[in-house]
Amino acid sequence: SQYLSEQHVLFDLVPLVEEIVRLQPEWQSFVKVQAGGSVSARCDKMLFRRVIANLVENALQAARAAGREPQVVIRVEQRPDRERAAVLVDDNGPGVPEADRQRVFDPYVTFRPGGTGLGLAIVRKIVIDHGGDVSAGEAPAPLGGARFVVELPC
Repeated sequence: SQYLSEQHVLFDLVPLVEEIVRLQPEWQSFVKVQAGGSVSARCDKMLFRRVIANLVENALQAARAAGREPQVVIRVEQRPDRERAAVLVDDNGPGVPEADRQRVFDPYVTFRPGGTGLGLAIVRKIVIDHGGDVSAGEAPAPLGGARFVVELPC
């Protein structure tokens, strides 16, 4: 059900992601943003903010649950070959086992005590409604934990 409403505007995702991180003071010591140049994609700013917030919160909780000082790197890149923008969220938590990489996006599936299993389901719904895709990436990610990749049309 791909739709583009008037809320889906072409944005440079780099300053948008930097702003989302900057507006969360509790993330400052844990979250870094990397990008090479500007990266445009069509998105609803408020919904995109929710996607990034859910992914970063999951990453921080996963690392803390594994007894680690959280590290999260958000990388924003253009994928001209696919006419898409990609946002990669890497963490230093325990990672997502290969067998669970599809299931983590299903509603009510959680691997965290007290988790609702809705965070990634919401991320997936928002991204698909944008005509994009989200996946749990190949292991091992650069920080040794999970990698989530959000792709949006540009």
